[in-house]
Amino acid sequence: MASVSKKGSKKGKKDEAQDVNYEEHLWTWEKVEEFYGTSTTTGLTDEHVLKNREKYGRNELTPPPKTPEWLKFLYEFTNFFSLLLLAGGILCFIGYGIDPDKDQTNVSRLGSFR
Repeated sequence: MASVSKKGSKKGKKDEAQDVNYEEHLWTWEKVEEFYGTSTTTGLTDEHVLKNREKYGRNELTPPPKTPEWLKFLYEFTNFFSLLLLAGGILCFIGYGIDPDKDQTNVSRLGSFR
């Protein structure tokens, strides 16, 4: 039996639990046909297909979990420049909270040169 795992990784209890053993590729055609109850020439019968479908479910892949839109929106604020702008805005509010009587009109005049 061969086990599939990452080479060079340190194995812990969690890694050992995730190992999967594959040995079907070592079997002969006859053993595969016997194990799965099929034939390489005729395939599965309709009854066998229905029985397997009841036992194992439909042969469908489950879609990967989707990230919510609000979380995608919040991820946009995690880069350095966005964090820098947010920190600057917070510092402006803190500065205004410390000295609210100071004239704040000079900020509105930055865009005009009159």
